[in-house]
Amino acid sequence: MVQKTIKLLFFPQDDQYWRIDWFGDISYPSQFVRRSTPSIRVALSPLPDANIDAAGVREISWTKQQQVYAPVGYLGKLKIGDIWRNGELIASPDYCKECFKDVSVCQETTSIIKAGVSTKVGHRDVFYLPLILHPCHTFHTGSFCALVNLDDGKCRRAAICNGWGTRW
Repeated sequence: MVQKTIKLLFFPQDDQYWRIDWFGDISYPSQFVRRSTPSIRVALSPLPDANIDAAGVREISWTKQQQVYAPVGYLGKLKIGDIWRNGELIASPDYCKECFKDVSVCQETTSIIKAGVSTKVGHRDVFYLPLILHPCHTFHTGSFCALVNLDDGKCRRAAICNGWGTRW
């Protein structure tokens, strides 16, 4: 169980469990009321309960995903994969963590791409984050990710996006 320290009122207050799926645009949420700080759009998916595992994540209905705005100052408290209920952190599951050992992340090996970009492999386009494998960013294909080129002979590239790691 994760220790509860703050209550976020911009998250749904409906007794439902919500999982942070993705971070999207940074903007002012209202064109008419300019806030003193920009906010980030946070994609949340409802869960049946807080005890979801990696296999259960694949069963989440992304069509029920909701978008909320969080002030950018809260980014240090928010992580993709965390589960919230009534604005309180309930769990921070291990299934959403990926470790890349012996990877050099520097200016020479890293480039910034959009989550929805593809590359040519032979004669076909291959998406770095295919929606079939990563549907959680469906409404955020324009969000930015770091693309890290690997040279270990096993994996050509790794995309590290807002906390998600993908290797192929």
